[in-house]
Amino acid sequence: MKTRDRVVAVGQMSGTSRDGLDTAIVEIKGKFPDNSIRLLHAETFGYDRWYRTWLSLDPKLNPK
Repeated sequence: MKTRDRVVAVGQMSGTSRDGLDTAIVEIKGKFPDNSIRLLHAETFGYDRWYRTWLSLDPKLNPK
């Protein structure tokens, strides 16, 4: 069975602030526990006001 020397992975998370989607692309080399992880790119994609309000449980926020 062939093993990989390198894996590129994408991770995404929307935190409790509900202001956007955080995305990270990383390169993983080696085998655990002797592996290394390198951040290739990270970016936050912000939600517009309507979507932030829709996600919110706070009734005082109203989309305009």
